[in-house]
This record gives sequence, C-alpha cells and structure tokens, in this order.
Amino acid sequence: MSYPLAIFRSNRGLFIFGLLMAAASFATVTYGIVAPCPAASQNAVGEKGKSVAASGQLFGGGTFSTTKWKGKVIVVDFWATWCPYCRTEEPSLEQIYSKYHHKGLEIIGVPIQSTAIALRSYLRKHPKALWPQIFDTIPGGNAILANRFGVSAFPAQFILDRHGKVAFSMVGSDPTKLKAQMRKLAADVRRLLNK
Repeated sequence: MSYPLAIFRSNRGLFIFGLLMAAASFATVTYGIVAPCPAASQNAVGEKGKSVAASGQLFGGGTFSTTKWKGKVIVVDFWATWCPYCRTEEPSLEQIYSKYHHKGLEIIGVPIQSTAIALRSYLRKHPKALWPQIFDTIPGGNAILANRFGVSAFPAQFILDRHGKVAFSMVGSDPTKLKAQMRKLAADVRRLLNK
C-alpha cells in the first residue's frame, strides 16, 4: 500500500472531504458554476426591463460606465479566463461584434475570478476581442458587479437596449446548445439594432 493511500484510509473523513473538494473544483471548472449570492438574486438589476449600468475600472487603466454608450445596444459579457464554455463562445462573440459594431453594438467584458496575468495572456491570444474589459482590482470588484446583475453561472450575457434597459439575458451555458445560444444572441442584437 502506498504511503498517501494509507493516510487517507486511516482518516476516512479527510478522504471524503478531499473527494468532495475535487468534485466541486471539477464542476466549477467544467461547468462554469458560480455560487449564487442570495442577496444579489433577490435584488438583481439584470432582470428584463430594468435600467442598469455596468461600471468599474478598466483593464489597462481608467474608469468606465455603460452610461457612456447611451443610444447603443450593449452586451455585458460576464466570463472567466478559466471557463471552457466562455472560451468556446469567444469566436461567436467576435463575429457578432465584427458584424454589428458599425451599426451601434458595443460589448463590455467583465472577467470574473481571473488574474491580470491570465487576462492579458487571453487577450493576446484573441486579438479580435476588441471591446474593453472591466477589471476591478479591489477585492471582489467584478464579483460584486456580477452579483448585482444576478449572475449565477458563466458565461452570462445581458443585452441592454438603446435606453440602457435589460432586453435579453442568457446565464450559464448548455454545451450541447452553445451554437444555438449564440445564434439567439446575434438575433436578439440584430432585433434591437433594427428598432
């Protein structure tokens, strides 16, 4: 019997705890699960029809608020550098941005639980992701914004109409329906731009 296995067998509780932690970590990384915040879900501003602004420190410096884009259709994209579904949908977001930006679409990225190093590396690998990223360095900065919107899973997109009101939202991702979800996002953007 190997030494580490003997330790786990002699301490069954530690072994079970380790298994639970491994399962939770796997679920978080694989499915992009974020623990919901009860206070945020009760008072979420990301509900359809509510006026909302996403604001914070920009990655690379300066401050930002979606109120600066009054009259534009805005996708507020909550994502994480470590989230596999966020990475999978990136090319679709790039296509949507490229196709509709000149018609009045803006995207603001809000990376959650990501380090500055990971974000810089990610953006270098995705040069077509031309939209700004809110990256608050204060403890819990972007998590606070995500909780305010009622984000319970990644990726999450909130589409704001030209008046700054939530028109559509998608929270979480079903890997079997990712392409359909991104087609719906594009259709929702197109519909709002044509109003």
